[in-house]
Amino acid sequence: MHQPRPYGLHGQLTSDEDAAAVDALVRRLSNFKKAGELDSLKMVRALPGGGIAVALDMGGVLKVFVQQPEVPRPPDETFDGFAKPGIPMLFSAVVTKPIVFPGEGVEMRLTRTARRRVSNYAEDMPEGVAERQVLERFAIEYSNRHQEFRPNSSARIHTQYTKLRPSWYSGLMSAVVGIAGGYGKQELDKLPESKIERAKMLLPEKWRLKIEPELVGVRLPGYTGLPDKSGEIQYDYKFNESHGVMRDDKGKCWLIRISAAGVYAMPLPVIPATTTAAFREYIESVNDDEILWMLDQFGGMPSGEGFPPQSEGAFEAWRRAGAVIKVCDSGDFFQNMGYATTCGWAFNLSGTEGYNTCYEFGDDGLQVGKTYQLSIQLTAAEHEGRLRVPDSFRPDDPREAATLNSYLGSLFEALSGNSARNLAIKYKLRRVPVATILSRAGALRTSPQAEVDYWDNLEVEPIAAHSGHVTRVAQGTVWAPGNPKTFPQIKFPEPSAMGDGCISHDFGRLEGYPAPPMTTRCDTTMFVYYVGDDLKYVKYFRDGRTYDRNVEHNYDECMIVGAWEMTETVGSTGLLGNFYITDVDDRAAAAPTTTVTKTVGKDLGYDSAPYYGLDGWPAWCGSLWRNRYYSHTVNSVMSEGYSLNIAICIPFFERSAAIHAMKEATTGKTIRDSLAVYAVRDPNSYRYLTYDRVFAWFGCDSSGNMATATKFDPAPSEGRPFWLSGYSYYPGPCSDFADEGDWMGGLPQDVTHIAHKDPNNWEYGAAGGGPPTVKEYSRVTYGEHEESGHLTISLMDKLQTIHRKVPNPRYFLPSPDEFGNIFYMDAITNCSGSSVYGSVLEPDPEAPTYRKHWGYTRLADHKSAHHFMGVINE
Repeated sequence: MHQPRPYGLHGQLTSDEDAAAVDALVRRLSNFKKAGELDSLKMVRALPGGGIAVALDMGGVLKVFVQQPEVPRPPDETFDGFAKPGIPMLFSAVVTKPIVFPGEGVEMRLTRTARRRVSNYAEDMPEGVAERQVLERFAIEYSNRHQEFRPNSSARIHTQYTKLRPSWYSGLMSAVVGIAGGYGKQELDKLPESKIERAKMLLPEKWRLKIEPELVGVRLPGYTGLPDKSGEIQYDYKFNESHGVMRDDKGKCWLIRISAAGVYAMPLPVIPATTTAAFREYIESVNDDEILWMLDQFGGMPSGEGFPPQSEGAFEAWRRAGAVIKVCDSGDFFQNMGYATTCGWAFNLSGTEGYNTCYEFGDDGLQVGKTYQLSIQLTAAEHEGRLRVPDSFRPDDPREAATLNSYLGSLFEALSGNSARNLAIKYKLRRVPVATILSRAGALRTSPQAEVDYWDNLEVEPIAAHSGHVTRVAQGTVWAPGNPKTFPQIKFPEPSAMGDGCISHDFGRLEGYPAPPMTTRCDTTMFVYYVGDDLKYVKYFRDGRTYDRNVEHNYDECMIVGAWEMTETVGSTGLLGNFYITDVDDRAAAAPTTTVTKTVGKDLGYDSAPYYGLDGWPAWCGSLWRNRYYSHTVNSVMSEGYSLNIAICIPFFERSAAIHAMKEATTGKTIRDSLAVYAVRDPNSYRYLTYDRVFAWFGCDSSGNMATATKFDPAPSEGRPFWLSGYSYYPGPCSDFADEGDWMGGLPQDVTHIAHKDPNNWEYGAAGGGPPTVKEYSRVTYGEHEESGHLTISLMDKLQTIHRKVPNPRYFLPSPDEFGNIFYMDAITNCSGSSVYGSVLEPDPEAPTYRKHWGYTRLADHKSAHHFMGVINE
């Protein structure tokens, strides 16, 4: 092992443990790069403190980018812990201009429903405000947890809608992110004086009076029920920390966080007023299908809030209060490395399970790819986590009631301010029995602060009994011989200061270990994702074993009519193609030289007239027979230098997609084509006789082995008539093809019209009708280097074909290349709403100026990777 090389550090290390982890990462990267003689290399590792380190060695420059999980925010002292009746305005739109100058607004196109909603469903404005809007409300920069997208320097504002797509997330989380992005900044008084900029939902008095009583006295479990004032997305999608949404046994949604600290859950933050029955009635009355979609999915409008922050002890305070629940540890998952920072956990759409992959170096110096499953059981929370003042807070005994009121009054006076700790204590006091509170009544008189500390440190039972575990469910070797220029290509999306794009994984081994045998086998999952509830995988495959392949064919002895194929190989056969995915497997067993011969046989029928002939001069008897004909068209293709290459690209912006590129090629071909006609003799034949004193007077046998005629009237004379006298059956190999039984139909029979049509011209025999007229041929052509292939993407419910031609060569080449260029490919889907839409950067073969796309939404122009905010139903 080498000492750590000097490197440039971008970001801050917050502990000695994090610094040691970065040094170990740099040492490992240096060893790996030297062993593989690599031009460039990237490694990703979660840090003990919850952040992530990305080590990049490119162009001789070694840099480490450190991303911390969050930056402390000042607490919101204005929130008192109680549910509020306010409802933010939701903008559903496609963003058309996300990069703006200071003071400018983000350009977008609103849905029809959003236009109605922004105008508060005014009857005199059936479509509401204008479709195109430019709003400073959405000029929101990336949050501190999404610094990977922020450019090094720019005079313009790169808003979070530039690269932070909802499709980076998985399952229901992607829909929540899309919705959260549709609220924008919430400090409305700081926005331009415009009804649209400062829009919020104003409920008619009738509905407000129905909703507000349901919220009185309700304390919320660790969230405010309102979007973040900054409008920044509060969730992460990365390897070191992933947020997801999962459902409990009653179908209620929970926010999940997976990190090195473990798996945590809390009730999904929603806007309280939108969970009431009266609000749903109102939304149904105004026919807002976008908000109804949210109510059906989440039981309310998600507020976009995350877990309480680690700063100021807020997270731990709410954990002790039971609202934030540790479900389980994360096992040894975070002791491994991620294939990319973007490879966070994948969740199914039903919110019941999750998967992820990672890798580590084994004792033999080879990479070990691992697959982990999050198996979780969530139970419904008491009161759905939201607590009212219970009747038990009002004891029947007047003295106890007075003592309780006095104690709580003094305690709440000591709990001045609305810090997270104080709000968690007040929430906790709603959950504990009254007897527990009364037991502390005497302690407050001696030390109010000590009593506050007591309640702060008290851990109560979680609001729900959750359980789960993170388990390694599969592992296998990830290795390839050679160097990065020849490695199999699987590319993962990676945003970085070096340039956004898809980076190739390095399949090399650690320095100082012996090379493994070339027969080392790999069949290892490297990437998992969900399309809906269907778990998909990308597997790396390698089998260095070869074998001598026998001739394979379906020929038979009587190959006459039908189709047959034979494959002959020269050289050892191996299984080619290094990747396969759930939806497509193009691997093939092939040898360097392969000859494939295809034969097609067609029935050409019988002679139009039978063959006949006397036994020779001067015999008076002869034979009558016929043939059945067929043709064989033969195509034989000998391919030399055959190769098959399969590459995988996980596109930028997408957690739930995989692009599959296939290319096959030959260095040369020899093609032989021929058409020939063949015949099979009918096993049914006949003998005939006549008499002529000059040409046919010598006696001979005219009987048949099946039947013989003995009486002929009139007796033949001077060569007339010719009598059919015997019927014979002599089957032979493959004669079934021509056998239709007795085709002349009885003995004796006058066949003069066949055997002696012209009385003036004596014939001892003739060819009858003969074979059909077919132009036979045989030719040889030679082909040069040929390539073919196709490009598909697993993005929607079914595998989608992008095109059926040779894919871009860069799919099969390392990224970055020798000049430092990074391959870029992206894809997006609409993640929230009923509109099904997806697109990929590849051009549409039928309309090359547009992206290849599937599904439909009115807002899409098929020219860019759209950022959809809110809910898209049209």
